[in-house]
Amino acid sequence: MASLGSLAEVSVEDLLRLGNEAKDNGDNDLALQYYHEASARGSPDGVVAKGVIHYRLKQFDEAIKSWEAMDTAETKNLRGVCYFYGQGYAQDTDKAEKLLLEAAEAGSTSAHYNISILYNSKKDYKKEFEHCYQAAEDDYTNAIIRLASLYQKGRGTDKNMYLYATCVKKAAEAGSPDMQVELANLYSQGLYGIPKDIDQAEHWYRSAVNSGTSCTSTAMNNLAALLHASPNASEQISQIISLYEKAVDLGSVEATINLAHIYETADGVPKDLDKAFELYNRQASHPDAMAGLARIHSTADSKYFDSAKAETLLQEAANKGSKNAQSTLASQFELGSNEGKAVEWYSAAAQAGDIQAQIKMGNRAKADKDYASAYKWYGLAAQKSTTARDLLNQLSILVERELFV
Repeated sequence: MASLGSLAEVSVEDLLRLGNEAKDNGDNDLALQYYHEASARGSPDGVVAKGVIHYRLKQFDEAIKSWEAMDTAETKNLRGVCYFYGQGYAQDTDKAEKLLLEAAEAGSTSAHYNISILYNSKKDYKKEFEHCYQAAEDDYTNAIIRLASLYQKGRGTDKNMYLYATCVKKAAEAGSPDMQVELANLYSQGLYGIPKDIDQAEHWYRSAVNSGTSCTSTAMNNLAALLHASPNASEQISQIISLYEKAVDLGSVEATINLAHIYETADGVPKDLDKAFELYNRQASHPDAMAGLARIHSTADSKYFDSAKAETLLQEAANKGSKNAQSTLASQFELGSNEGKAVEWYSAAAQAGDIQAQIKMGNRAKADKDYASAYKWYGLAAQKSTTARDLLNQLSILVERELFV
């Protein structure tokens, strides 16, 4: 490392490199000294970088002073951001828009992205899409992620889930951990033009797990669930438990409930209602945890048996949206010959994504010759169930026969 007294002997290129290294190591003061020297020698990159350090330190006046000293596309972009958020300047959306447009027209990719955010705040979704698209075309990862959301929601453009998936894949390959999780989700189900490929799903979940970012716990939970659903799950149960436990330690609600369910049902491990109860209790306000606690309280040969508490928790869980509780409640009403309540709760569970409830609703609709509804429910279940796919094929044959007799 060059001594501060000999910076005059260091090239601008090396000053910027040293500044970047100091910044990456969290030494903002040292980075500022390198960037200051580079900017004093007229380096546009030094001017921008010096201001960015001041900005990160919330020294907005100093950041603006640095950026106002040199009129480039990138300094206009950054000043536009400050006007938009009212940082160092009085908030002024019109001035922000003017500067960002000038920067975008001068070739700043990040300005296209930033002005797309501005147009979103103005509810001008067409312009939001146009500028976000331009930034994404220039391989700006944040813009690609935002563009995926625009295609998914159909905001400023037509809804297009194929293009959504294309953007997700591109952002994942560019290194976005959140998009790596989403790409793995798409591979695990085979959605929107992404072929079903469990190996690829596992690869992208592992990439996100190794990222050490805020989505790590989600990636761990989803990877554990993927491995748990595989044919050789029993051979990988130690890894599955380990992944769930790590995700639980990171605060994952889903992993806590999934791990509790494994111990409750003795799914690859010895049954342990104490562990299951303790884990469910950690997330006692979550509908699926309530449903788990209800099942434990309904276990007749356990110390937790309490039929009244089980019934109360099951009803509360169903009311709060637990598809498992809704399906269980529907089965109870079906056994009690209360068809109205059974259909009500099967329908709720089916709409929430419960596969068995969707098949139940499909069977009921088929029996009533309501083939449109039967197609709907079987079709939803068929995305994840081979049984439902078989039922859908059988329904198609039946309808064809009835149409052409």
